Formats: sequence, structure tokens, C-alpha cells
Amino acid sequence: KYVTRLATIIYWSRLQKFVEVPVKLSKGLPARSMFTFNKEGNIIVAGFYAAKTSKIKDAFVGVYYRIIDPTQGKIIPSGEPKFYYYPIPKDMFLEMQEKYNGETSTQQFNFFPRSISLMDNGGFIFTAEQYFLTTREMVDPRTKKKTYIKYHHYNDIMLFGVDGSGKIKWQKKIDKDQYSINDDGWYSSIAILPFHDKVKILYNDNPSNVRDDLLPDEVKQLKNNIRLAPKGMATIATIFYDGATLKTPMFPDNDEDAVIIPKIIYKKDGR
Repeated sequence: KYVTRLATIIYWSRLQKFVEVPVKLSKGLPARSMFTFNKEGNIIVAGFYAAKTSKIKDAFVGVYYRIIDPTQGKIIPSGEPKFYYYPIPKDMFLEMQEKYNGETSTQQFNFFPRSISLMDNGGFIFTAEQYFLTTREMVDPRTKKKTYIKYHHYNDIMLFGVDGSGKIKWQKKIDKDQYSINDDGWYSSIAILPFHDKVKILYNDNPSNVRDDLLPDEVKQLKNNIRLAPKGMATIATIFYDGATLKTPMFPDNDEDAVIIPKIIYKKDGR
């Protein structure tokens, strides 16, 4: 999940050559990361970092970002390290090891970057989601034929926000527990839609979880099976540029039990 060296490869068409820009982290080892371009055409690299030594396998301990000037092939200074590093608070680190997040640390810390959403103030919001797959083998005692059952786990959402000055101002987690069987997570996961000064995250959730004061040990599981009608409540989590969060049902009262397919939702022409 983490590497000792991370680099961005840039192609300079004028010189017809590739340039490698190492992304060096003084505070740890780079873990899962992603990149996008900001409005100035520079490259934003953002993700997680792990401690150089750790007793917990595959655990990361914080989030980071760096900005690269592709024309110079260099990292742009972003002030003091505290601007572009943000350690995960101890209580959140422990919450990530809740039972529903997996039985091993490899599962619990298996977060995938999903989006870097640019804000009008010059900052951005980074979003990642936990996912892991477990399988079960069943053998017919008579024919010895093997059948494999796949269990998909799409769980917590991790976010951090950078303000217009380039400083990481906040980092938070939205708790969810989506569990499905043999459906490739069709009704699970999230859709991420940026809007000027906020990000809207669309997903299906257990109705009991649709409140802003939900604690990690109160999270109710949303379970779906490909052979049954989908369950859940379509939910919108709005995350504002300052880290404030608001969770609401997506549809009016009579349609609260309607569900969505997040993986096929995308934003087009500002809508």
C-alpha cells in the first residue's frame, strides 16, 4: 500500500522526452495517491502517507499534497511542511479499526483516492473511499464442484480540504457500511459532484445513518444481494470548503426508499 519512492512522469512534447519528478515526503512514505490539474495548469498530487516504521501493517498515518509545475519539472514550494501535511487524529485512527471496517489492518486501511475537487477559492477537497473484497469457497459434497461467493465492502469516506492559501485546514471521515453479495457493488460506493465551494457525495445508506451526529459505533449496515430488490436510502452528503458537513435524504418523503446507482452518475455541463 505504500512505496519508498513516488514520482510523476511528465512528457515534454517540444523536446520529445519524459521528465520524472520525484514526490518526496519528509514525514513518511507515500501511500495511495492521485493527481489532477489545477486552474493554472499545475499538477496536484494528493493522498496518504505512512510512517517510516509501523507496527500496524499497511496503516497510513496522515494525508498530504504537493503541487508540481509541469513546465519546469519541479515541485512548487508550499510554505512550511505543516501546510501540506496533516496527521490523522488518534481517535479517528482508532475509529478506522472498527469491526465493520474489516478484520485485518490491510482491509481497514484499504482506502482508494476517488477525487480531487477544485474549489472557487483556489483550494480543493480530496476524497477517498475504503473498499475491500472477501470471498468464500463452497464445495458441493456430491459433485465436488466449487462455488465462490464474493462479498463487497464499501465503507468509510475520508476527506481533507486545502484553502486558497495552500494550507490543509481540515480532515474528516464520513462513516458508512455498505455490504453486498455477488453484485460487484452495483448499489454501493459513491458519486462525487463538485459545486464551486462544496462537494456533494451521493450514495445509498441505511436510513438510520442519515444524520450528522452519527458515531462510528452506531453505524448500521446496508446489505444488498443481487438476487433481491435493492435496499437503502439515497443520500446526499454535502461537504463545504470549510469542512462543514450536512447529510440529507435525496428524495422527498414518498420516495425515501428509492435507491441510486452511484457508479453511473456523473456531472455534465455544470449539472
